Amino acid sequence: LILKCQKGQYFEKKGQAILYDKVSAIKEDLTFVADTLKFYSDSNQLLGIGKSHTWTSDYDLKADTIRVYTELDSGIALKNVVLIQNKQKIESDKIIYKNYPNVKKLSYSAVGNVQIQDSTIFSESEIADYNGLNESTILQGNPKIFDQSRMLSGNEIKLTYIDKSL
Repeated sequence: LILKCQKGQYFEKKGQAILYDKVSAIKEDLTFVADTLKFYSDSNQLLGIGKSHTWTSDYDLKADTIRVYTELDSGIALKNVVLIQNKQKIESDKIIYKNYPNVKKLSYSAVGNVQIQDSTIFSESEIADYNGLNESTILQGNPKIFDQSRMLSGNEIKLTYIDKSL
């Protein structure tokens, strides 16, 4: 893990660093930038505060705040969350994600005002759980799918993908 900044503080007893100004963290394919970045060395966590943005070749995630667990290749994004992956744009209040870089798959749970824009459909719900390993999404909480002039709604809607296409 490589951390870069113009200004920073390191608290040795706590194993914490706070980085400011032109902040970035890079680990293999993962890049993470934010206005302020806190690093917790004991738990290998990065916390981005303000204009947080993390990405790999498989996904692009932006939010007001993002916590990344670098050893687990997973994290939590809060407030004004936008995730782009598999040619989809997912917006919500919160996203919890897990990346599987060896198989180039990402799974996530999006909660609160979820909107998913795909090349063929637009959906909205309160919860969306996407399993990247079996390529399926379950929409819950007043889910609706809009496709051209049609609308589908119900208690729960399951979307299945084949080779990243709906």
